[in-house]
Amino acid sequence: MYSIRNSIIRNCLNRRWYTVFVERLEKIPPIKKELDPRKFILKPRHFHYKFVECTHNLKWGSIDLILTDYIEGIGHKGEIVNVPRHTAYYDLLPTGLAVYVTDEYLELFKKDRESASKKAKVSPYASKTQQELENLLLEIPMNTSVEWTLNKDNVRLALRYKVSRF
Repeated sequence: MYSIRNSIIRNCLNRRWYTVFVERLEKIPPIKKELDPRKFILKPRHFHYKFVECTHNLKWGSIDLILTDYIEGIGHKGEIVNVPRHTAYYDLLPTGLAVYVTDEYLELFKKDRESASKKAKVSPYASKTQQELENLLLEIPMNTSVEWTLNKDNVRLALRYKVSRF
């Protein structure tokens, strides 16, 4: 029989803390009513376990949260979003940017959720592109001897020329 206790002690000494599910190989008999449970002594055979599962290797998955503020790339205030657990536990929940989905919070953020549903959904890449274009100084080469008008083909060629120069 294999005792899990030795491997748990080894992992603790190596500073590796895992959540491990184990199952007793031999059940503990019920304690009689007249016997004091504090004086009930377990036998060595009761300390033999069978390994069931280690949660260290499992993927975290994702979790539903209600946003308390606008977060770029995630959503608007009051929206119910599905984010990875790592992001939720290390970024959103400790800073107060999100809360768990409960009946109280659903009622509290009901108006914000309705107003967020009316707003246009913009991709974070689209907003980043818009910011880059607003800060861009674009030179459009034109022949001065010919009369011309600015159209999208001229802008497309200037953008292509600008990108190829970098």
